[in-house]
Amino acid sequence: METAINWQFEDDQGISPIPYSLLNFEILCDVTPGEKMVRYYPDGSGYPGSPAEVEVTDCRLVLIIDDNDQKVKPSPEQVKIVGDWFRNYIRANDDLYTRIREEVLEYEREAADERKAWSRNRNYHENKNVKSDVVDFIANMLTDDPDILS
Repeated sequence: METAINWQFEDDQGISPIPYSLLNFEILCDVTPGEKMVRYYPDGSGYPGSPAEVEVTDCRLVLIIDDNDQKVKPSPEQVKIVGDWFRNYIRANDDLYTRIREEVLEYEREAADERKAWSRNRNYHENKNVKSDVVDFIANMLTDDPDILS
């Protein structure tokens, strides 16, 4: 599943191909969810599970902030050159890759929690509506034929 996060890179050392100290990127990643451990199958075997995997597939420079805190829209050439440079920089820097991976996985966990909450809320309202319909049906029956309970 593809996920995009925003990432702000402070270039204090002047290592990027353009002379700005603050670069905002959209980082696109392919995320493969991990699998839970299964302690025991019916046959007595188990499965250790697997960790989630995150692969950075693209980096897009979306905003440059200059030394005067002015926002500058990057040119198409800057988007291409700096995006390629940053993708390679991430792959060569294990600490940065780990931080991005953790950010992406946290984003995915929060999104999954929101989907679960939305689903529970929707199911609650659907069940509430069904109960309300049943109550209305019974009330209408009693109104139409008050002797039904006798």
